[in-house]
Amino acid sequence: VGESADDGSASWNGALPEPSSSIVLPRQVPVRLTDARGCELGVDVLGQLGGVPGLLSLGDGVSGLDEGVVNDAHWKEGVLLWAAPWPVDEGWWTSQGPSRRAYLQVVTDIGPPRLLVRSGRWWLDAVYS
Repeated sequence: VGESADDGSASWNGALPEPSSSIVLPRQVPVRLTDARGCELGVDVLGQLGGVPGLLSLGDGVSGLDEGVVNDAHWKEGVLLWAAPWPVDEGWWTSQGPSRRAYLQVVTDIGPPRLLVRSGRWWLDAVYS
């Protein structure tokens, strides 16, 4: 009979890969995620990214910025690597209707890796250290 040894080495299907973010911002900060041509990227209904990330930016055209949340209010970084997105659909069972968002990890050419969330637009949600 099949036995299962749970040694903790198996990952949860769909879980964010290590490392876990070390700084979760008290309030999300609006950012722009664009391709190499400067076109803003979205996430489609199937949870797929609408292109190849090329640039992550804060300030300079990003509305709703709270400059007290981040040290430098204007930065642009080239995106080197990304993982996911991970779509999250919840609340489909409530009278208010569904809530959709998607998480994306990015590694840039300058700063630490970051966790972004797409909920109407891109937001900086957490920073890895």
